[in-house]
Amino acid sequence: EKDTYISLDMFKDKEEMSLYQSKKLSKDLNLHTHIMEVVKPFTTRMTCHPQTYVSLFKGYHMVPVSQGTHDLNLVIVLSGSCILYLINPKHENEIQGKSNHQLKKWSHKIVLKPNSILSIPPQWFYLYECKGEVVISEYHSDTYGTYLYNSIR
Repeated sequence: EKDTYISLDMFKDKEEMSLYQSKKLSKDLNLHTHIMEVVKPFTTRMTCHPQTYVSLFKGYHMVPVSQGTHDLNLVIVLSGSCILYLINPKHENEIQGKSNHQLKKWSHKIVLKPNSILSIPPQWFYLYECKGEVVISEYHSDTYGTYLYNSIR
């Protein structure tokens, strides 16, 4: 990303490392086409602006809280396993300013294993915790009716 080159051999040598939500890695590893096939049952004729990301984790990592801002937000575990914490948007005021560990109080804990796909409802918050070697893909898309709104907010 941003003209930084990382050798995947570095993942072998280091005990802890992460590469989070890389669009380029998705294309470089030819995962974009595979991911698009996997998500086909979730898409409609109204689906537009699909985006795929790949994240690589080695060691212990807790990804910061995100909000599902698109019509379709999918988390796909390609390798390894992780714990995803899903938080209802009605708790938005309570979770502001809290650390990731404190957010667990308001969350639904979901264990994702290889080949698991989880749909994050629009506006819901989520974070995930990874231990060991984990490869995760995220897919986001909108519909023609919501694309403009989602692209300007």
